[in-house]
Amino acid sequence: MSLTLRQQLAARRGHISAQNRALAREAVSHRLIELINKNGYTKVAVYLAIKDELSLAPLITWLLANKCQVYAPKIDLPEPGAMQFFPLLPSGTMETANFGLSEPAATGTPIEPQKLELVCVPMLGFHQLNRIGWGKGYYDRCFAFRRTHKPPPLLAGVAFAAQQEPKIQAQPWDVAMDVIYCS
Repeated sequence: MSLTLRQQLAARRGHISAQNRALAREAVSHRLIELINKNGYTKVAVYLAIKDELSLAPLITWLLANKCQVYAPKIDLPEPGAMQFFPLLPSGTMETANFGLSEPAATGTPIEPQKLELVCVPMLGFHQLNRIGWGKGYYDRCFAFRRTHKPPPLLAGVAFAAQQEPKIQAQPWDVAMDVIYCS
């Protein structure tokens, strides 16, 4: 994957207007809430948006208000390149990690990825169910078991519609999404 494509995708995402961001945030969160209600999911992993990612703030607020177990990623634990999901609590302590990520403090026990029911995955770009991230491979490594096993968890890629690409060359280590939510 060329860095140039990632730069182009980031620039495209950066040009989305504030109004369109707000509309997409609400629409995607609403669709994810419908999915959660339909399937009775109670263990949901979200990401905390950085840079120009589509924010899941309305979804997170709803999950916490509806007493779901909400988890957020913490990178480079237990080792560099790894990712674990820790509880995201309304009054929980947050930390800033590499890349400006906001993460829950590593308190309590992380949930095993296989025990999550739904994982909302940020995307820099996508085509069909293939995803382009920032190229660090955190999600691909964490959910590598999904290359040979069906859900759970259901992997839901989240992006703006403008992030769709006409083609993406998937690599053998890439983990495909089960569904894409964009607006």
